[in-house]
Amino acid sequence: MVGVKLLERRKLYLEFLVEGLNPTLLNSVRRATIADVPTMAIDTVVILDNSSIMYDEILAHRLGLIPLTTDLDTMRPEDTVTLSLDVTATRDGQIVYSGDLVSSSPDVKPVWNNIPIVKLRRGQTVKLSAYARLGTGREHAKWQPVSVSAYKNVPYIEVDKSKCKAPKCKECVNNCPKGVLAVSTKSVRLTRPYQCTLCRYCEYVCPEGAIKVRWHEDKFVYKLESTGALPPEEIFVKAIEILIGTIDSFRSSLEEAGV
Repeated sequence: MVGVKLLERRKLYLEFLVEGLNPTLLNSVRRATIADVPTMAIDTVVILDNSSIMYDEILAHRLGLIPLTTDLDTMRPEDTVTLSLDVTATRDGQIVYSGDLVSSSPDVKPVWNNIPIVKLRRGQTVKLSAYARLGTGREHAKWQPVSVSAYKNVPYIEVDKSKCKAPKCKECVNNCPKGVLAVSTKSVRLTRPYQCTLCRYCEYVCPEGAIKVRWHEDKFVYKLESTGALPPEEIFVKAIEILIGTIDSFRSSLEEAGV
């Protein structure tokens, strides 16, 4: 039976424990969060005036990488949203930010208003129209809704008490880069297993070779960080829905083929 336990929740970050799941299936969901969940991103840019030092192509590329808020309940694949930019510098060193983009839809706008786009000298102008549409990470990385989507096995340690010299010896505890080990009576224990990175440095520094780092084959810590285009919970749930839809479609194709 699959179990899920929430470990940490922030505005754009989600960390949870998954138990009893095949790593192959979990990795399929991970890949779906990266490549299959659609978001809005600028795809076409029409430059009307650009007297800045930045080439048009580089300017368009920077605009495409600005994460945009997305409402999957209302947006359709054929929908296009226009974001306009019209800035003339009144001083040297004036920076054009993502917040200067004016969107035709209140539901699609830059996630952050302080992303630098270009720096202008006095009198220089950038005027353009940018067109955003739905897309997925399979097409281009600018449509990926996540900056982090990864999982790791939950570790545990095996201590040979006949070799361990604790509490006199504390080499493994003192050298652990994450500080997740502690000395108990004549042994060593893992105090924060979810923070362990499985570097196995404790094995390396143990003079007696008493420690072995192992991991659970069906227990994982999953970390997901959104770019801000979508809430992290929505990204994960949507990825599962897309994966289920893909499997159902494949099954229907097999049935039609008489398999």
